[in-house]
Amino acid sequence: MEINERIENLKPYFQSFNVIAEDDASYVLMRFPGNWLMPDEKMLKEVYLVEIASRPEGIYFFTEIKNGMDKLFGCAEFVVQYNKNIEERKYLLKERMNELTKIFASEKLERLKTLRFEMDDIEEVEESEEEEEVAEEVKKPKEEKKGKKAPKKTKEEEVEEILAKSITENAKESEPETADDGDSGLMAFAKGLTGE
Repeated sequence: MEINERIENLKPYFQSFNVIAEDDASYVLMRFPGNWLMPDEKMLKEVYLVEIASRPEGIYFFTEIKNGMDKLFGCAEFVVQYNKNIEERKYLLKERMNELTKIFASEKLERLKTLRFEMDDIEEVEESEEEEEVAEEVKKPKEEKKGKKAPKKTKEEEVEEILAKSITENAKESEPETADDGDSGLMAFAKGLTGE
């Protein structure tokens, strides 16, 4: 993909791209919404060979020139996809909570006891070679990185995995006891995600 296409894909968050020959570095400056999260910086460094620095003007993604611009832009694209995925999850969770509220308000208790959740299977989308390499690197445990190849994951699956891990860790930190407003720890966590 050409650099102009990559910049276009990062709009409206992209601010600038620069190469600093004397420092043997290149960087991308991004400005994200204030509520966006950064994925694990250690993972980003391992996979993309990128250092991250947060400054008032935005977030800098730095790498050595020899690492090329693909890893640099790939890291910025991953952070955008990661946060768009979070936003979509919040939207879907809020939508499903509204649907459940209507169901629980209108249905009889005996019928509610039969409530089940099902999900449809979806087809996986083909991924590029670069996405395959990144997904492999993220997926492999440390001891596996030198030997066997792990099953390949798409960028979407990679983001899903990181989000699932983050949600699980947050849920463990939440207290399972009832909150002041009568919500369980999990419901309070869900409301926190949706901003209620």
